[in-house]
Amino acid sequence: MIRWVAWAAALAIGVAAPHGGATSSVPAIERSATVSVLSAAETSLEAQVAAWIAELAKDEAFSSWKDATWRKAPLGPGQHGWVIFVNGQGGSALGYLVVGAKPEGGYALLEYGAGEYSLFSSEVLDRALGSDGLEDVAFTSNASVERLYFDPMHAFWQVSEAGVTRYADAANGAWLPIAEEDVTRLKVATSSPESLSGKRLHIMKKPGDPYLDLDWLDTPDASIRGWGDFAAWLDGRGDGEAMYAGAAFGGAVMTPVGVAGYHWWPVADGSQAAGAASLRGYVAVDQEGLTRYAPLERLLAVGAFR
Repeated sequence: MIRWVAWAAALAIGVAAPHGGATSSVPAIERSATVSVLSAAETSLEAQVAAWIAELAKDEAFSSWKDATWRKAPLGPGQHGWVIFVNGQGGSALGYLVVGAKPEGGYALLEYGAGEYSLFSSEVLDRALGSDGLEDVAFTSNASVERLYFDPMHAFWQVSEAGVTRYADAANGAWLPIAEEDVTRLKVATSSPESLSGKRLHIMKKPGDPYLDLDWLDTPDASIRGWGDFAAWLDGRGDGEAMYAGAAFGGAVMTPVGVAGYHWWPVADGSQAAGAASLRGYVAVDQEGLTRYAPLERLLAVGAFR
């Protein structure tokens, strides 16, 4: 398979352009997730999401989430997960959570982030559908649209109609050069990040821009096996110098992003005693203005820091 740099494809569809470009009539996502009667599982999920948002709001970077509202939308069939869209009181987008149901019970916070255009936002999908990246394919309002999330570097929309299926990156809308057989080989992440010992931290740095600084292409992969290695590596990098090179689909799709820091905070997931939470860590990366927080171990599995 031809090696493909996702950010080059993103430029081709105009990701760096203003977000008010061409849109499609395809309905992207349901606008409401309200139901009249909640099952016990739904009640548990809603309580867990509310608890995560309240805990995040204690950090200055997420202080705007204190009085936030949110709605959920399901991930694709068999994924047993949801994307949570977090909005301010005026309806402005604040960020998102990606949640998975754990086989043993409880819920895992697979990823979260902050930015105007969230992962799986309808605006990103509409922009992708209105781009020239589909070549001779034209989807209509009858197209089937699913959100698929396997890990931070394998998060995309699946759009199908009349026997034709295409995949668009959930963060920037770039159309991916993959086929259905590539997707069937992926495994869904359902576990929480590993527990840590230490104190609550939110370390942030100015992220680099892989579009402007291409030194990361020739930089050797950092030797990072865990949080100790990562913290030491990041501490030795100046503002704008730390990069992460995501390598999805066995390296066929590369997604470089600037490293923006890391976040350690108490995350309850239903596996502890009532009210208890374990300290868990997430790496912060910047993808075209969207700050994404993802587990270190998942990023190490699908890419490298440089």
